[in-house]
Amino acid sequence: MIKAAFLAILGLATVATAADQIEITPMHFIKAGALSSPLSMVKSLTRPALKDNVVWGACADDKKFKDDKTKTYNLPQPPVKGSNVQLFLAGTFMDDVDLAGLKVFVTWDNNPLYVNDFPRKAHYDEGTPYKDNITWLIPSFAPSGHYHVELTLHDSNAKTPEVYGCLTADFNL
Repeated sequence: MIKAAFLAILGLATVATAADQIEITPMHFIKAGALSSPLSMVKSLTRPALKDNVVWGACADDKKFKDDKTKTYNLPQPPVKGSNVQLFLAGTFMDDVDLAGLKVFVTWDNNPLYVNDFPRKAHYDEGTPYKDNITWLIPSFAPSGHYHVELTLHDSNAKTPEVYGCLTADFNL
C-alpha cells in the first residue's frame, strides 16, 4: 500500500540511458531502501534542501591516473534538484593503459542508488591528458540527504578490473 502510494506520488517515467548521461528514476530510490522506513523517506522529501557544494576527492586505485582537481568540477555548483549537473573530469595517465569504461556508482544516505558503466574504449599512452564529461539529471523528486559518487576509470577485465583512477564527489541536497 505504501509502496503503491509512493509510486503514484512520484510517477514513473521511461528513461533511456545515453552513453554519457546518468538517469535516476523513482525505482532507483525504491531499490535503495527508501521504502524500508516510509517515515524517514517522507522526512527527507519535506525537510529543507541542504545544498552543499560538491567536495571532490580520491578513492583506492592503481595510481595509473593523476586527477587534476583544478580542471575537475561540476556545474552548477552546488547541484540543484530538477536540473542537469555536468561533471567534468580531467587528469593525466601515468602509464600506458587500455581504458574500457568509466563506472559511476552513487549512494544516497549510504544506500546504493545507481550504478552504470559507460564504455570508454581507448588506448592512452603514459603522459596523455584525459578529459571526460557526464551529465546527471538530478530529478526534482530526489530526496534530501547525502549523495556520494564514485567515478572509476578501469580496464576490461571482468573478474578483477584494474582501476586506473578513482574520483569521489560528495554533496548534500
